[in-house]
Parts: sequence; C-alpha cells; structure tokens
Amino acid sequence: MQLSRATKEISVGAFVSIGLILFAVGVMAISKEQRLFARKTKYWTRIDNTSGLAEGSPVRLVGVQIGTVAEIEFPEDIRESKIKVVFSVDRAYANRIREGTQALLKSLTYLSQDKYIELTPGDPDRPAIPPNGFIEPGVSVWEETIQQSQGIADDIKEITASLRDLLIAINRGGGIMQEMIHNPEFGRQGVANLEGSLASLRRTLESVEKGKGLAGTLLTNEEFARKQMENIDATLTRLRSVTEKLDSDQGLVAALTAPDGKGARAVEDLRASAASLRKTAEGLQEGRGLIGRLVHDESYADALLQKINSAATHADSILRKVDSGKGTLGGIINDPEVYQGLKDVVSGIQQSRVGKGIVRHYGKKGAKERAEGEEGESGKDQGKEGAQPGEPQPQPTP
Repeated sequence: MQLSRATKEISVGAFVSIGLILFAVGVMAISKEQRLFARKTKYWTRIDNTSGLAEGSPVRLVGVQIGTVAEIEFPEDIRESKIKVVFSVDRAYANRIREGTQALLKSLTYLSQDKYIELTPGDPDRPAIPPNGFIEPGVSVWEETIQQSQGIADDIKEITASLRDLLIAINRGGGIMQEMIHNPEFGRQGVANLEGSLASLRRTLESVEKGKGLAGTLLTNEEFARKQMENIDATLTRLRSVTEKLDSDQGLVAALTAPDGKGARAVEDLRASAASLRKTAEGLQEGRGLIGRLVHDESYADALLQKINSAATHADSILRKVDSGKGTLGGIINDPEVYQGLKDVVSGIQQSRVGKGIVRHYGKKGAKERAEGEEGESGKDQGKEGAQPGEPQPQPTP
C-alpha cells in the first residue's frame, strides 16, 4: 500500500529534525571540547620539527586542555630554520602563562604520531606573558630520552666494534687471551696466581680489620687517627703559612728570589768567586806560585820536602835536648834550681841601687842608640828620594 503524500512529508520532516538534533548535539560537544565560544588569547613559539602537529591540535597546561593550535607557518627570515607555531589559549587561563613558561612538543600516545603542545607553568612571582607574546620552546622528556637512546646506541655500536676487533685478534693468535684459551696450563697458572693474589688481599684486609699495621691502626684506633689528622693539619697549616710568606715577599727565600735582593748579590758574589777560583786553577795548571810549582816541578817539590823533613828532624832533636834538660834552655825549663837562681838574681838587681842604676844607664844608652839608628835610616831614605842622577850630594856641615 502506497504511503500518502502527508505521510511522506511527515517522515522526511522527522528525519530532518533528527539530523538537526544530532548536528546540534555534535556542535555542542565540539564547542565544549574546543571551547569555541570562549574568548581567546594568542601566543607563539618556534619548533624545530612540527611533524604530527596540525592546526587544531590540542594545547595543554600540565595536562589540562586550554586551547588549540591556530597557525603553523614558516618564519619570514629564510635563515631561520625553526617553524613558527601560533596557538590560541582560553583567556581564563592566560593569567597562568607567565615568564618562565615553556612550550613542549609531545605525542598524544606512544604509538601515535599525532602531537600536541604542552605548556609548563611559569613562576607565579614573575609577570604574565602579554597577548601575542613569545613562549620559549623547551625539550620534552621524550625527546631527551630519544637523544639519550641515540647516544647509548652509538656507545653500544662502538663497544660492539671493539669487541669484534678483540675477538678477531684472539682468533688470529697472540696476546694473553689467546694464550689462556689455547694453552690450558697457562690458564691454570693464571687462575692459581689470581687465587693467590685474592687470598693475599683477603689476609691483608683481615689484618686491617684486626687493627694491625698503620692502616689497621688508623681504622680501628680513633685517638691515633685523630692525632695523625691533627699533625697533618698542622703541617698543612705551616706549609700554607710558608707559601703565603713566599707570595708576600717575606723571608729568606723571597729575599733571595727578589730581582735586586740578596739573591742577586749572592749570585754576583758566587760568579766573582768562581772567576777567582778559575784564575787560581789556571795559575796552578800553568805552574805559577808555590803550589803550582810544587804540583808541576817534582824535583823542586822533592827538595822542599827534604828540607822540611830536615828542619823537622833538627827541631825534634832540639826539643828532645830541651826536654832532657840539656843546654841553657833545657836547664831553665827542666831544672828548678836554675830557674830559681835566675829569679833570685833578677830580684837582687831590682833591690840593689847600683844594679838599678846600671840597668837604667844601659837601658837609656840602648834606647838612644836605637833612636839614632832609626833617624839615620830615615835620612838615607829621604836622600835617595830627593837626589837626581848626576847631581852632587850635599856635604854635611861640621
């Protein structure tokens, strides 16, 4: 049975109404998600690679969606490699975007290539970023992980190459590893030596734990360790004081190292002494002087030594005679009676008027003769200096 015209119109109207209702519900849902009718504030940032990011992609602040990507465009300066991304944020959240906020490019899911922009909260004590302001780009954790993974992969590649070279070298022969693999006896000896070393190390550690030796005493005796640390600290303090004095031009070392100080004078004196010593050595080498003649003239040295030996022999003979009491000097030294007699004679002369007069008379006479002799010698010297060759000498007046 065919439907009437009115029934068809009612059916079409119902379908249209249902479609309009569904469209309105969709618009309301999208507007609620996108906040289409909310007032917006725009910001922009720069991103190296916008792959997976498109206009309408979400913009989130600590996980809460607050806006969408509005524009993705190349920069006006062709020398700039980063892409300019403009995004809109609900004005209700603009107060939370402050200086210090960063824009991070993140993936919606780990398996999806779709990206979104994550904003980090800025410092609340700093001013808010103005509308159309620039937000510094940041590095996401995922990108950091990828970069670190790339670095780890490179390291693994290098380690693998090194292991491959090592295994190739071992297979070709040579080296301790090849010897240990192909020579069981060598391997057993190496293991035995290693076990011995470990046992020795274990005994050493046990001795240290028991407080034996210096290391053990330092670890177990707190008082001893404290004193040693105090001594080390005192030594370092003195060393620091010495270095400070050196830096401040104080002390002997500073004076010696000063450009015009004692050090320079000492070097000059040492240089002069070295020059004098060199001249003396040259004189000795050429045979000048007594020592040089003794070194180079063996006959002269032998004769001089013979004379010295002869003089020493005579002196020894004289001293023996004196010591045995022979002669006047020996009697004076060794015979008390001779000494006492001379003493008595001198005492008697001093007490006798006649003796004193004789001694005084001959003393004055001797002094007068000595004075006349000195005057005569000085007159002769003056005459020799004043007389010229060929001139007659003046005659003394009577």
